[in-house]
Amino acid sequence: MNGKKVISRSPLQERAERESKPTKTKNQQGEIDEIIIKKVFKKIDNKPRLAFWDHESAVVLHYLKETLPNFSMSAETARLMRKAIKEEHPDIWRAVTNKLREKKLGTK
Repeated sequence: MNGKKVISRSPLQERAERESKPTKTKNQQGEIDEIIIKKVFKKIDNKPRLAFWDHESAVVLHYLKETLPNFSMSAETARLMRKAIKEEHPDIWRAVTNKLREKKLGTK
């Protein structure tokens, strides 16, 4: 090798690093870019499914599925994700929900 050490990192260390990085939610002017909102809507219109890997969450959800009658992992995941995303990115959330309202009303 070229003398560099390769340090192996655990998935938890990688996750902690990703989660500690600041997220970008606004453009340079501090406003939500409507062009990007429209582009993303076109991209996900036919495939709104979201997948992610998280061991702890999977264990909790599977536990709840085993212990609660009629528990839906999908419904619970969607509910929790919506709540978290709305709290973390309220400006984008508002722009998206406004766009959805426009689509339902047939405007724009």
